[in-house]
Amino acid sequence: MTTPPRFEFEIHDVRSNNYLQWASDVTRLFVGKGFTSTIFPPDGPDMVPNEMIKAQTLMFLRRHIHKELKMQYLMMMDPKELWDDLKLRFDYVHDVQFTALSAGWQTIRQLLLHSTQLNSLPCFHCGSNAHMHKDCRASEDARDT
Repeated sequence: MTTPPRFEFEIHDVRSNNYLQWASDVTRLFVGKGFTSTIFPPDGPDMVPNEMIKAQTLMFLRRHIHKELKMQYLMMMDPKELWDDLKLRFDYVHDVQFTALSAGWQTIRQLLLHSTQLNSLPCFHCGSNAHMHKDCRASEDARDT
C-alpha cells in the first residue's frame, strides 16, 4: 500500500522573502486537511475547531517557521493568534516592494519615452522620419551637403 505524497514547501524565512508563497501554501494545505477554521473565522457555530485540531495546526505552523520566529512566538497557544501576528508582521512586504517596483517602472517608462523621442527625430542627412541617422542610406552627395 502506497502512502499519499506529502505536501512539501519551504519554511517561512525570518527575512520574509517568501511570506506570500508560504501563506498561500499553508492555506491550501489547511483547506485540504480541514484546518481553515483554526486560522480564519469559522463559518458557523458548528465549525468551531476543537482543541485537538488547534494543537495540530499550531504544531504544523511552528514546524514550518524559522527557528528565530519559533522562539519569538513560543508562548502563543492559539493558531489564529500566531497566524494573525505573522500576517501583521510580514504581509506588508508586498506593499513596500510595490512602491519600489512602481518607482523603477516609472524610471523605465521615462527612459523609453526619451529613447522613442530621440528615435523619432528626422535624419539630419536626408530629412526622412523612416530611419535613424546611423542607418541612413542616402547617397554620398546628399550626405556632404
